[in-house]
Amino acid sequence: MLTSIIVTTYNQLRYTKSCLDSIRKYTAEPYEMIVVDNGSDAATVAYLRSRENVRLILNEQNRGFPAACNQGLRAASGDRICLLNNDMVVTRNWLSNLLICLEKTGAGIVGPKCNRIAGAQILPVEYQNLREMQHFAKAFNVSDPAKWQNTCRIGGGGMLFRRILLDQVGFLDERFTPGNYEDDDFSLRTLLAGHRLYIAGDTFIHHYGSNIFGQNRLEYSSCLEQNAKKFCDKWQLRDAAVTYCDPHLLSLFPQAAGNILDTCCGCGATVLELKNRGAEKVIGVTDSPELAKAASINLNEVYTGRFTEIILPPQEKFDLVLLNGTLSQTEDPTAVLHKAASHLTSSGLLAAVFPNAVNLRHLLNLVLGRRHSAGELGQSTYTPQDIHTLLENCRLQINKLATVQQLLTEAEKAFLDDLRQFLSSHGLNSTVLANSAMITKFIVLAGLNGRAG
Repeated sequence: MLTSIIVTTYNQLRYTKSCLDSIRKYTAEPYEMIVVDNGSDAATVAYLRSRENVRLILNEQNRGFPAACNQGLRAASGDRICLLNNDMVVTRNWLSNLLICLEKTGAGIVGPKCNRIAGAQILPVEYQNLREMQHFAKAFNVSDPAKWQNTCRIGGGGMLFRRILLDQVGFLDERFTPGNYEDDDFSLRTLLAGHRLYIAGDTFIHHYGSNIFGQNRLEYSSCLEQNAKKFCDKWQLRDAAVTYCDPHLLSLFPQAAGNILDTCCGCGATVLELKNRGAEKVIGVTDSPELAKAASINLNEVYTGRFTEIILPPQEKFDLVLLNGTLSQTEDPTAVLHKAASHLTSSGLLAAVFPNAVNLRHLLNLVLGRRHSAGELGQSTYTPQDIHTLLENCRLQINKLATVQQLLTEAEKAFLDDLRQFLSSHGLNSTVLANSAMITKFIVLAGLNGRAG
């Protein structure tokens, strides 16, 4: 069994050397190395030409991550394929553990834990250098099926899959050039083809960080937002985060309830994480037929339609009902809350996410006459008073309330400073609004008639 390891490069010679050296040192299984270079400088190309046992594909210009990966995929001869970024460093037993996970689970895609990666694969680890990292990974990378985790998304860097998967779902979608969301899209297509995804929680590799745009974080952020919109447009979605679980929501209940209803489940990522924690029965609702099909692979049952429109058996009761996205997409939040409360057990809990009406990004978009970014189109928003009033009217009492704050861009910081000065010049307290403007959403855990646990 041969694994084709495909590495895409674009300058960053120091990272590329570290990546290729680590593959040669820590990969015992049969493999072929394919490097696709996206128009790097002369020093990088000279180095790549000097490497032995490397199939090198040279592009005259930067074609982006998806296109470069596709070039490597078309050149690959292995029956197993692994995609790596050039700023990743692999570790002892990395490939053997991923291969074991792939074969034993029958998954469509598997991926490792990583120090810098989006989604559930992230494993924050403190080490000072690569020597310390490899020492940690040596102890961590012990094959253990108990650490494998069912998920809805595998990041592009480090993903491993069978070559035959390409015949079923196709190659990476190059509309997401230069990068971002091509892995979300590939993961979703794999779910739709009927395959599960697994994180090999017994495998760790190091990632220096996203270097696809060098140090230009503004360009990276812009591309991330643009590709989120492309992803939504392709799949006719309101929210691009359908393959991600919500860590802020999960933090409210460290232990899973028995029966759970997710009223806006996406691919089922959040409620799947609760199932991984031991939930007995998980049911999802989504108005997207594609997402319903994807979610049905992992959930006990999935209803297709708007939560307020579907008919659940009256006797169907849940220990936990999630309203993550539902309240941002409705014109009648009272009806949503009443219906959710009617399906709670007497000691059940409702976990609801309320987008903040005075979030700075909303305010700035209004001032500039811009539409909201992908995932916020037509979004209903709420003030803290709105939330308290709604819950009281539905005979729900708050047990926990948390806030999620945003990191500001330089433009947003400047706008906030101007807003503070304007308020102060009119004798108004700018502190309260400034603090509120940093909040993107409120997350509430509530119970019936004050009996929240």
